[in-house]
Amino acid sequence: MKIALISKKFINNDISYNLSVILNTMDELTQQVDFICFGEAFLQGFDCLSWNYSTDKNIGISCSSSIINTICKKAIDCKIAVAFGYIESDAERLFSSYMVISKFGKIIYNYRRISTGWKESIADYHYQDGADCLPFEIDGITFSIGLCGDLWDDSIINSIAILNTNITLWPVYLDYSESKWNDGEKIEYAKQSALFNSKVLLVNSLCDGANKAKGASAYFVDGLIKDEVLPGSEKALIIEV
Repeated sequence: MKIALISKKFINNDISYNLSVILNTMDELTQQVDFICFGEAFLQGFDCLSWNYSTDKNIGISCSSSIINTICKKAIDCKIAVAFGYIESDAERLFSSYMVISKFGKIIYNYRRISTGWKESIADYHYQDGADCLPFEIDGITFSIGLCGDLWDDSIINSIAILNTNITLWPVYLDYSESKWNDGEKIEYAKQSALFNSKVLLVNSLCDGANKAKGASAYFVDGLIKDEVLPGSEKALIIEV
């Protein structure tokens, strides 16, 4: 299986643009890879929320929305699986979620971030966290998911490790400077990945502006960096497992 980790730019609160990036990337990589993965909260942008539910309820999207249906149809057309982070709306609740769609256009997993670090302290009860870490399978390869800060939480790490999957997906939003990431942080993330009892795929996005995400993706094996894309430009890291 060939998996592409997509470090591309999103624009906060511009779903039209971000959706076009997802769809165009699927077109570009048709017949080149089997599975495409984007970063945390890519569809609406990591800083899309105001923490005022009366506003934010119009930003979240449901699993049955026309936007999700469009991506499902593209997966069928391109015969490619795709995963992306988004703000999910479900019965007056908002989650930071990560959806996986098969090449047959079926939603095979919708992971909800468990750790609380995606929320500002002013967030009220509408902004909720997930509870479960479950495995899923694509083309005979088993996967688990931890969103960003999830995989710095010992209890969540233990829940991931006991699944004993082939791959752990680690979609993130990291705003380290290029030098800070290259000079040390990526080593710390690699070391942390050794706890997950699997190979690990980390994918970060880009966002314009000072102190915003600069991209970078990495393939970690046994706590070491086996392959990577450095921050600073829009690139895909393609690995074969």
